[in-house]
Amino acid sequence: ILKKGLCAVLAEDEPAILMALDEVLSSRGFTTVPCTDGLSALEAVRSKRPALAVFDVNMPGLTGTDLALRLRMVDVMDELRILVVTGRDDLRTRGKILASGVDDFIIKPFDLRTFLDAVDRLMEVPGGGWLQRDAWYRVLPHDDGVGYASFVSGSGDRECGCGRLLSRLARSFDERSLHQPYHMVQVAHLALLVARTMGLDETAQTRVRNAGLVHDLGLMFVPDAVVTKPGPLSDEEWTRIRQHPEAAEDVLAGIPELAAAAPAVLHHHERWDGSGYPEGLAGDSIPVEARILAVADAFSAMTTRRAYADPLTVEDAAAELEAKAGSQFDPSCVAAFHTAAGI
Repeated sequence: ILKKGLCAVLAEDEPAILMALDEVLSSRGFTTVPCTDGLSALEAVRSKRPALAVFDVNMPGLTGTDLALRLRMVDVMDELRILVVTGRDDLRTRGKILASGVDDFIIKPFDLRTFLDAVDRLMEVPGGGWLQRDAWYRVLPHDDGVGYASFVSGSGDRECGCGRLLSRLARSFDERSLHQPYHMVQVAHLALLVARTMGLDETAQTRVRNAGLVHDLGLMFVPDAVVTKPGPLSDEEWTRIRQHPEAAEDVLAGIPELAAAAPAVLHHHERWDGSGYPEGLAGDSIPVEARILAVADAFSAMTTRRAYADPLTVEDAAAELEAKAGSQFDPSCVAAFHTAAGI
């Protein structure tokens, strides 16, 4: 597919690889801007406003994932397609790449056909459409990935851009989810309303909202066949499901821009009576953001068609929350939910 007239910024610190990528994209009609470090690539993207950016993950100055994060949440370049190249193929690396706002990645060593196929997929997506679920499912092993991703939280003058990125990412993945469409966006919205009703300060409200937008990140390490299974889960499958909060926390804690959301995400399946997971915390020992998230998550799940259950009415779901206040849920969070939702 010829891309005559489109600009592509390339950032790779290995000269031979940079030259090969430059030549193959030029042959496809791109005007290329080759760079050997992250900082020069950042300046090139800001000045050239390219259609495509290809970054190596490990570069001097700025890593490819740091560069992608900055472009997405500070510069808010939604239409830019970002492809990253990495020599590491492990779950933590995949999680960090997913969290950085890139569109696709390929593993070294790769042939030029693999590279061109990735570029063609990205450039054929109409209207932006970055972070396509199908693209992620192709690059994640089928026994590890279900296509969920995480997002970015921030503070200070970066917060506005982070908020737009969080919302866009959550919608992008929710709309393509095989189960519970719009779930993460709905959970974030409900959790924020509850946090406001409970009088949490603005910083805590932001943590709650951001945690809602990333709370299912760990499910990308659980097979779709398990997450969407219509029948009862086996003991082994339940073990996989119960590991998803810790998998998410491990990824989030390693990324400064996401770390503030980690405690709420880790503990949103704890129960008020101590019978939850992963740590069996009880009562006020559960972070308040996680207690709020648990209520919002449960309400959204109950009112959404799932593989194993039909949706409840809003009234029935609210009654279920009330019935489990004091056992599964913090009663004060349930009361605040009823007030916030007007149910």
